[in-house]
Amino acid sequence: PDTGLTLTAKASAIAALSLMAASYMAEYLRGGFAAVPAGELEGCQALGMSASDTRRYVTIPQGLRIALPALMGFSVMLFQATSLAYSVAVPELLSRAYSIGSTNFRYLSMFTAAGLLYASIAIPATWLSVLLERRLDRHTRPAKIRGGGGPRAGRRRLTVLSQ
Repeated sequence: PDTGLTLTAKASAIAALSLMAASYMAEYLRGGFAAVPAGELEGCQALGMSASDTRRYVTIPQGLRIALPALMGFSVMLFQATSLAYSVAVPELLSRAYSIGSTNFRYLSMFTAAGLLYASIAIPATWLSVLLERRLDRHTRPAKIRGGGGPRAGRRRLTVLSQ
């Protein structure tokens, strides 16, 4: 109102959720790209790769691989946060359940149905996020050395046969 811009309730909810999502996603992506090891970027320079090739083949793929689990978790949280749209008078799932429950006085069954609908979307999305994180984790972590630990693990003594 102070700026002279009047938004509908739906536009206000979309703008608020979009601005919040954009800021979080930008930070997740920035963190993912910053987590690419400096040694790999130096290796690209040593190989004579251009800056655009370094971004295209090294920084972006590895940064996305690092940031993707956080982005998936955030998308599930954003789906759950859509219920906050009711605070600016946008009818959403829980408000619809409340209004239907108020007409037939079956609040418990309406809220249970709404909760099951939220859960039927959020739980599989969370499982997908965990599976994706495990799959990407296999490709980014170094393999564990089997056997005993210590600085000499995996080394064998060579026996030199004299002639």
